[in-house]
Amino acid sequence: RSGALAATLVGAVAMVAGPPWGLFLLLWFVAASVASRIGRARKQVHTRDVVEKGDARDAAQVAANGGVFALAAVAALGWPQHAPAA
Repeated sequence: RSGALAATLVGAVAMVAGPPWGLFLLLWFVAASVASRIGRARKQVHTRDVVEKGDARDAAQVAANGGVFALAAVAALGWPQHAPAA
């Protein structure tokens, strides 16, 4: 539950920073989700004694994986926009 809230916050920050930020986050999430499922059964065999968590993510995991992105998106909000070339 805390992971869903944290992910929503990261997504909201991305969308406020602009559509390219939101689109990048969405594409990254889809690509990472697909990549993590490749060879899933083999990975579970090798990590079952080490990994206790299921598929649900908590806020700490979201911060670890999306925190730098969210900070960059917040920084982009204060960055001066470049004027179009004349």
